Amino acid sequence: MIAVTKKPQVKITGDNSNTSKWVGVHQPIEFEVQRKDYGILSKGGVYNQPQNDGSTIALTWFRVLTVSGISNGDVVTFMCGPEEKKRSFTLTVVIISPAATNNYSFIYFNLNDVVDANKITDYLAYVNVNRKSYYIECFVYQSYKNEALELAGVVKAKTDVWGSGTINIQKVLSSNLVNYNKGTYSKINEKVFDSGGMYNIKLREVYEGFIGEFSTLLDTDNLFYVNGSKQLQEANGFNFGEFVPTLNDSRTNKAKFLSVFDKPTYFNNYPFDLSFIWSDNLIAKQITRNEDVNGLGSPTSTNLLMNGRGFVNRLMVSGSYASTVNTLDVWLESGSDTTQNPSTGTGTLTDVGTVFNPIDGAVRHRLEDLQNWRERYNNATAPITRQPYE
Repeated sequence: MIAVTKKPQVKITGDNSNTSKWVGVHQPIEFEVQRKDYGILSKGGVYNQPQNDGSTIALTWFRVLTVSGISNGDVVTFMCGPEEKKRSFTLTVVIISPAATNNYSFIYFNLNDVVDANKITDYLAYVNVNRKSYYIECFVYQSYKNEALELAGVVKAKTDVWGSGTINIQKVLSSNLVNYNKGTYSKINEKVFDSGGMYNIKLREVYEGFIGEFSTLLDTDNLFYVNGSKQLQEANGFNFGEFVPTLNDSRTNKAKFLSVFDKPTYFNNYPFDLSFIWSDNLIAKQITRNEDVNGLGSPTSTNLLMNGRGFVNRLMVSGSYASTVNTLDVWLESGSDTTQNPSTGTGTLTDVGTVFNPIDGAVRHRLEDLQNWRERYNNATAPITRQPYE
């Protein structure tokens, strides 16, 4: 049996009550796995097995969970001890004896081979069979074309003497991304598949003469990636936790837009957008765009399209501002629960009376010097190329 013991996700710095499942696709995306063939239930005493010549051989036995695929003469490895003091013992099976009416089996070993048998009774853990040509096969699923997960690639991995292994799926996910701007700039927000998406994995064991069953692909295990990169030394490492909005009004560091510019410049009548993560933490929440002109404290609020949930989104500002507008604050807030269909964005809203505001109000983007760009635009003697940030 293979179990995932660690996923590429972290507790968000400044918000330990929420987890960020969003990682940079251009850095290692690793799952730690643990192989445990059979759990050890107990260790027995000494059994003297009669031989044909009238002599006996001293054996000792272990009671393990129901065993299949083990035969006399097979080599198995016992794992025991706490994590910091793990021990392994490699033994040869003399007799395998399934219990007739119980969900366990007895495995007998030569007592002389159990060099440190008494220590095996401490921290009983599990036993792995030494399989020939053993490896783990990982099927990687990715939503790189649309909302649906599709098989994107296959990764194979080995385990060490302890049965532990690491599966890195980064190359599969990144190889399917194309940095191509397909935005129409006609909607308040739209998901951008090349900027980020969803992924999941299925695992199975393979060795000589055996191909196992895949683990189940569950929606609750879905994880997410961003077409970007982070520095390992940063608070959340390769994880984009600081950009992941959460429903926690006391969060000390509100989520940020994906733009690194504190004061990007907007050119009137030219395409302009801000990217943000509509995180899985807000999958059932209505999000609103808020704009405050010239810092007057009277923001306008507009609902975002719900079909952007669970993806990196391109956010448009209202645009076509009057010449009296010099600055503009833009931020997002979470609203009430929604029952809208995540694919179509249609349906009714249900106000449950609990509103968490804001999700990223502490890090607003200010669009500076609108009058200045108009002057530059109006006085230009040559066409101005698209320049969304300055």
